[in-house]
Amino acid sequence: MENELMSLPMVALRGLAVLPEQVTHFDVSREKSVQAITQAMKKDQKIFLVMQKEVEVEEPKDLYRIGCIATVKQIVKLPGNMKRVLVSGEQRAGLSWIESEEPYFQVAVKILPDFCKPEDRELLENPINEEGMVRGLRELFRDYMSKNPKLAKELAMMIEKIKSLRVMVDTIAANLPMDYEDTQKVLEEQDILQRYEDISLRVVNEMRVLSVKEDLQKKVKERVDKNQREYIL
Repeated sequence: MENELMSLPMVALRGLAVLPEQVTHFDVSREKSVQAITQAMKKDQKIFLVMQKEVEVEEPKDLYRIGCIATVKQIVKLPGNMKRVLVSGEQRAGLSWIESEEPYFQVAVKILPDFCKPEDRELLENPINEEGMVRGLRELFRDYMSKNPKLAKELAMMIEKIKSLRVMVDTIAANLPMDYEDTQKVLEEQDILQRYEDISLRVVNEMRVLSVKEDLQKKVKERVDKNQREYIL
């Protein structure tokens, strides 16, 4: 399956990269994008999402070579011939070639499997090591969620049930604040151990940012309270 070519309708995204295990929505108004979504719904709801390199360009010519195969979950009509599309990212895939451009982009893509360096293979082949990494990342993300109440409670429940390192890494990556260029880098990283290390570091950095933010808010509040007391006196 991983070496087979798949033919899928494609949507070129502007300023958005979608990751495996990510549920997100985006708006489409370009006719080719609308037609591609329509075609996906006629078949198995599968679509290839890839980011265009020039965000401001109306007609996508320069595309990243790695994107994400996703399932279209819902389409909502918006004013002005615009549609809001809810998708669930599933697998990394590489764009092999464009089969046709009219009336929408139909492309040949190849699923990109995870890999690891030869020297790391033995580490991942031991299920105890994988379980240890999954548990460690879960505990790290628990700490992050405790500092970030905006994250949905359903995510906490989901994290507790995950056993696979790949699914854990990709699920956490999909729920971290990142700009689209950083998200694209995560999408392009096929080395599962490298991705594990990168995402672990990102979680730690995000916790530091939240701690600094919390300290600053506390200091500001204390200063405001002090000024109010002095004013009353």
